Amino acid sequence: MHTIDPFSSYPPFPSVPVGAFGKGARTLWPYVETSPGVYDWSRLDAYVTLSESHGVKMMYAAEAVPEWAVADASTCSVPFVGAPPRCSGMLSNIHCWDDFVTALVTRYKGRIAAYELWNEPNNYFTGTIADMVQLTRHFHDLIRAIDPNALIISPSYTVSNDLDAYFAAGGTPDVDVVSFHAYPDLLEDPELITRSWVSAQRAVVSKYGLSGKALWNTEGSWGSGITDQNLQAAFVARYFILSLSRGVARTYWYAWDNQQVGVLYTTNGLNPTPAAIAYQQVYNWLLGASIAGPYNGQCSSSGGYSSNGAPAPYNFDYTYAPSFYTCNLTSAAGSAEQVVWQTSPDSTLTTTYVVPSQFSKYLDISGNTTTVPSNRQVTVTNKPVLFVP
Repeated sequence: MHTIDPFSSYPPFPSVPVGAFGKGARTLWPYVETSPGVYDWSRLDAYVTLSESHGVKMMYAAEAVPEWAVADASTCSVPFVGAPPRCSGMLSNIHCWDDFVTALVTRYKGRIAAYELWNEPNNYFTGTIADMVQLTRHFHDLIRAIDPNALIISPSYTVSNDLDAYFAAGGTPDVDVVSFHAYPDLLEDPELITRSWVSAQRAVVSKYGLSGKALWNTEGSWGSGITDQNLQAAFVARYFILSLSRGVARTYWYAWDNQQVGVLYTTNGLNPTPAAIAYQQVYNWLLGASIAGPYNGQCSSSGGYSSNGAPAPYNFDYTYAPSFYTCNLTSAAGSAEQVVWQTSPDSTLTTTYVVPSQFSKYLDISGNTTTVPSNRQVTVTNKPVLFVP
């Protein structure tokens, strides 16, 4: 889970369970080292301490260059009043980057669990791809030397072709994790998003012999296109279930306290949204669980989008019929369970499902548990339900 400002009076640290803590806002290089050799670690210290106090580890993602270190000051802008300039260009001297990274990794050795080599270079870096390769190789080498137990995450390109070009240009393949960010583009559809993005990433990692690396989605949510709270709750649940079914080892939600995208708390900070409740239920369902089979798991479906032959992740057309999804899980306790839903954006559209005989109850994403009726028929909507023995 990512948070934007967990130190404000509200919202507090997420009230839902969190398996791993995301990157800290306003902890990038320009915020920490506002002039050469002068560091202010206070905000990043607070993030690290906060994550540790809740029993989870956080990640760090690189992005942006201070104005004093950039080669081209025209790439700089001030993100908000009172903030230092952030620049997207290449450095005038690579040793400035080495000094910052050395100080960063030394200070948080054993405390920051993973380092993402750069956040969305295709959006937040205007240097050449050779420049990005140089920056990330220096970052990589220093992490390995100073904190060899820390995980190294590839740059999180949001276009798979750019990740391909990065590795082709000499981007280090010695990473522990290959990352991506799965946001909606044209359609707010979790089935399409997870299928197309994961398939695109797998094609790249296979090309460069990285198929054995863990695949993480280090940022994602529904974007800004879903305003109906029922659809938001359905999206959260399906997004995480499908990510597991496609072999994504870790998925970070963006963000707990963002009021534009992926919002999980009410503006007064007192009550979770239906999406937050859905997140908590699915966390409970999936923690320690597995979906049998290869990386595309045992989720079966019918209907949905069909390929138009375009490059991933845009290989879909607009011919659509609601799909019915069935996912067979093995719980952390070893019991066989099953999740089902249908994909219509109309929450009133239902499908009657005949429940297999081994299941006696079902759980919904609002936290309710219901006994399977004697006729074994259950009405299923676009909100997943979990059948259990």
